Amino acid sequence: MPFVKQAIADAKEGHLCPEGRHDLRCIKAELTTSKKDSDRNIVKCTILPDDEDENCIPITHVLVLTKENDEYANLHLTGQARFFAAFDVPYEDDGFDPDDIPGCTASGIMVKHDPNENDPESPHTRLDLPRLPEEDAGEGSNASKPTRKRRSAA
Repeated sequence: MPFVKQAIADAKEGHLCPEGRHDLRCIKAELTTSKKDSDRNIVKCTILPDDEDENCIPITHVLVLTKENDEYANLHLTGQARFFAAFDVPYEDDGFDPDDIPGCTASGIMVKHDPNENDPESPHTRLDLPRLPEEDAGEGSNASKPTRKRRSAA
């Protein structure tokens, strides 16, 4: 076999995105199933800080999709709505297209580290997304939630 020339000596371990507020960019969104529940569909989003730190380990954010008779449907839908609002992802009242997520950006999102009981040296990195605006009393359930339309195919 021929010798394969690579700059292996230049390799550097990645590091977690530092805790604090960051401008973020979603680089990938994948519709898949949950590792914990094969009947549960999720959208796994890969996110990087927008500061060109090439050694930052990507942040994975999971959008849990609802299923029939889902006792946690509101929790999952609220998580989706918070992500869509923060990253300005287009959506409709009855759903969204995961292909619209890559390239979307968010400003000033808090990144936090949570302990990882399976690996104390490698904490979980998560996004602390802002809460949705309070709805105006008496004006209907969607009074303060503008519906965003899908991006048109270019």
